[in-house]
Amino acid sequence: MSKLGPQISSTIADNSDNSSPNKYRFDPDMAVLPIMLATWDDSFKEAKITYQNPKSIDKFGDLKGRCFKSIFMEVCTEKGGDKYEKFLKDKRISLSGSFKGIEIKFHSRMHGNIIQTSISDNTKIFENRDKVQRAKIIDSFLMIGSHELKTPLNAIMGLSSLLLQSEHSKETLELLELIYSSSEKLDGLINSMLKFIYLDSSPEAFNKTEVINISETLANSFKLLDKYLYDRDFSMKRMSLESKKELNLPKGLIEDILQEIVINLRRNTPEGAKVEIRNYDLENSVKLEVENQGLGIPPEKLNDVFKPFYLTQDKMHHSSGFEYGKAGMGMGLTIIKRSLDQLGGKIWFENKFEYEKGKENCVILNIEFPVV
Repeated sequence: MSKLGPQISSTIADNSDNSSPNKYRFDPDMAVLPIMLATWDDSFKEAKITYQNPKSIDKFGDLKGRCFKSIFMEVCTEKGGDKYEKFLKDKRISLSGSFKGIEIKFHSRMHGNIIQTSISDNTKIFENRDKVQRAKIIDSFLMIGSHELKTPLNAIMGLSSLLLQSEHSKETLELLELIYSSSEKLDGLINSMLKFIYLDSSPEAFNKTEVINISETLANSFKLLDKYLYDRDFSMKRMSLESKKELNLPKGLIEDILQEIVINLRRNTPEGAKVEIRNYDLENSVKLEVENQGLGIPPEKLNDVFKPFYLTQDKMHHSSGFEYGKAGMGMGLTIIKRSLDQLGGKIWFENKFEYEKGKENCVILNIEFPVV
């Protein structure tokens, strides 16, 4: 079989100049890469495309009848003539270039009076490579930045805490309290960034587990929920807690999830708007649904909310607390999704009604915890 992959369904029987295209049988549906064949009668300079995998026509156009050399030169952006001469000498070549506006990898091999060519679309390869590189850069920045911030922050928190224990004027005391509370918020952010990295680099953290029942946990957490949602339309009557299954979850995960839920509800639910919480058992999981009235999420942004530092509002408000319409740092949902991914669970948002910009809607946060 050809080294170019499983494109050829029969092996090459003869490499002499008298080889015929009839000796090669191609199955387009078996092709891994788009394939072309070029042949000639008297001189390879007259080689023209005589076959093209139909699956490649939509992407690259119908190239049958076109001069092979012209395609080769179009792909070669630099020193095309030298590369073509090298191909004629070595009978094979692999090069990267652009064709029809698409970044490609071009492989050609000559057998007698046949040139076999495969073209792979590098666009997706490059996109995936860029995503991986961006993720590595983000992780490196978070790790280094978090470490470098921790040292001076610990000094600020420690010194301001000591100063708060001394006697000061009312104005000075208020300033010290502001310094300390602000440093606490920053410390929380740094811890979130460190946890963001820790989830990927330390999967052993998931070995420390606890057995919980979602319904009981939510019922016991009502005071926390009510504290954040006291001026929203929320009560025990708006909680439908039906799960009977016990879950074995990493320690602290459910607390992290509930904390993030109430913060997001506070930020994204207008005063007086409705909040409902439901859970129930599925075959292999427990489903948690949190629904709140709001403006909805644009459909194209439903997955973006889980990306690091993604903000649903236009601006970030460092000192806004948790009030409606104010954005945080965009880390909480990212961390929770990473935790659930490690666990084999799911988390997603959906609009209850068809989304219209600026129109009231209901947003549902869905979480599925796997039953192990």
